[in-house]
Amino acid sequence: MEITFTELVQNYGLDSVLIALAVCILTGLVKMPIKSLAAKTKDSSKYTKYITFLPLLLGFGVTALYEYIMTKTVSFTGEFITLWLTSSSLSLAIYAFIEKFIPSKKKILSAEEIRKNEEMIDSIKSILTADKISEEAEESTAIASEVNEEKQDLEAAGINATEPQATESMQGKIILRGRKNV
Repeated sequence: MEITFTELVQNYGLDSVLIALAVCILTGLVKMPIKSLAAKTKDSSKYTKYITFLPLLLGFGVTALYEYIMTKTVSFTGEFITLWLTSSSLSLAIYAFIEKFIPSKKKILSAEEIRKNEEMIDSIKSILTADKISEEAEESTAIASEVNEEKQDLEAAGINATEPQATESMQGKIILRGRKNV
């Protein structure tokens, strides 16, 4: 007893799997030129939103072709509609699996892109650390000039800034000066 491929496909339900694989491949092939043409327009979503219906349309066509090859006629019975919808749904599931678990080459960065990104990050870090260092230098310069002004004010008031008791007594006081008093 010899089992042919067509009997195996029909008896064990592999027909829907084969149709689904064909629909998935055809959808990928038809989708590429649609996306490239849509990318040239201002609002590409007008055209790309219809890509969702491709597996249903192509599934109908491939199922009709399969029915014609197997039975030499195409009749729209319940079996045809069931085969069409199951194969189209399975093709969507296969496509979703491929998109989710098999990374696209476009989504993975090349070694050159990784190197350029690292260089950009390093340059941003150096700019930020240089800004931080210059801010710290400005703050320390401002503090030093304030200390020098305080020393000069104390000396002008007749208090020796090097004497510990004079500076200790001045620590508790707050001296407010306006622009005219400087």
